[in-house]
Amino acid sequence: MKLEYLQKIITRIQTQIHCPKCKAPFSKEKIEIQGVKGHQVEFSAECAECQARSHIAAEISGPNVVPPASTITPPEIKLKRPLPGFDLPATKLNEGQLATLKTKLSEFKGTDINTLFED
Repeated sequence: MKLEYLQKIITRIQTQIHCPKCKAPFSKEKIEIQGVKGHQVEFSAECAECQARSHIAAEISGPNVVPPASTITPPEIKLKRPLPGFDLPATKLNEGQLATLKTKLSEFKGTDINTLFED
């Protein structure tokens, strides 16, 4: 849900919804977001006058509202595989070179890795 929608809902709560117990308006500082799911938001508000807590549920709807993300299907993932008859590229190191590199790395005691490759 967009932040501007949340701000508009909170403004409406402040002006249009009042404490059911003492009829005082809710202050912005006492309105908490409890959860958001799609275009539905749940708030908890505490009355500044009598400290009564209220649960407020709101939902955004209308022609300009973007559908929630749950209705958008994820893109199909296609894996690229070699075509039949084409070989995969060869590895850059053969087994002997890899074994030598492993040995050099295990014996390395220096502080500069560039010295490892000097012969």
